[in-house]
Amino acid sequence: MGLRAILSSRLGWITLLGTASFVLALGRIHVRAQTTLIGYEIGRLKSTEGKELEQRSALRMQLAKVSSQKHLNLISGQDRGPAEVLATK
Repeated sequence: MGLRAILSSRLGWITLLGTASFVLALGRIHVRAQTTLIGYEIGRLKSTEGKELEQRSALRMQLAKVSSQKHLNLISGQDRGPAEVLATK
């Protein structure tokens, strides 16, 4: 049976429209499912971003602490008073 014969009958048109509707519905379901999955991925990435920002902030505070002039002087031994410097000579 050819396409022309199918389209010439009422049942052929109903079948064609039903098939087209089914394909469009499947396409819409696919798009909605993909949108939902992408939304979940965005949520997961935002959560990871928040944790990374907190970690970066903590590391910056730690860097500021260890690179402060007072801390550097303490590490190098230059933070001693005059009596301590004379006692070591």
